[in-house]
Amino acid sequence: MNRQGEVVLVAGCWSALPDGAASVRAGDHLVVRVDARVRACQAAIVRYSATWLILAGGIDDVQRDSLVQAARHASAEVHVAVLGGPGDNSHSERWLRRGCAAYLELTDPVERVLRVLNFVRETGLIAVDKRFHVASAPGEVIAISDLTRREREVLHWLRQGRRNHEIAAALSVSGSTVGFHVRNVLEKLGARNRVEAIRRADLLGL
Repeated sequence: MNRQGEVVLVAGCWSALPDGAASVRAGDHLVVRVDARVRACQAAIVRYSATWLILAGGIDDVQRDSLVQAARHASAEVHVAVLGGPGDNSHSERWLRRGCAAYLELTDPVERVLRVLNFVRETGLIAVDKRFHVASAPGEVIAISDLTRREREVLHWLRQGRRNHEIAAALSVSGSTVGFHVRNVLEKLGARNRVEAIRRADLLGL
């Protein structure tokens, strides 16, 4: 842990970061832009004791591959995340096989990406945005997607320990409707039960 906070390096173009800013403070994280060259990334990983290297837009596959290898040589503690464009399914599958720990949407805001990266580090799972999720992905992959307003309401009552019929009464809906939303919450969070869903939601800041 760097005394400036946990450091996340970003190589490539990410519109969520302010133009011209060399670094951005986001909660306990310091997000630092780094030149998308092997030596520059390696030096930054060592200098900042970085925990994540995010490969953003404008980096081709050959360059990505070189940067992933460089990160691994620089530190055994650094994880790699890739930000991909819409519908980029084939690339997400490829980079999961090559050891990428998270594959998220290039248009995602900084705060959401950092929440997911924290979740990945806490659980040891791999996260793929729902937009890229494919059936052939490894079993330990969690497809991350946002909860709807109603699903968040149901999650709130799950945290209170309420059963389906109690949640139904609170929301003025049927028990079957609540059951439908509970199943969606579990599926979106990759959870086997309510307790696990609440824990994963807490890790994601939902």
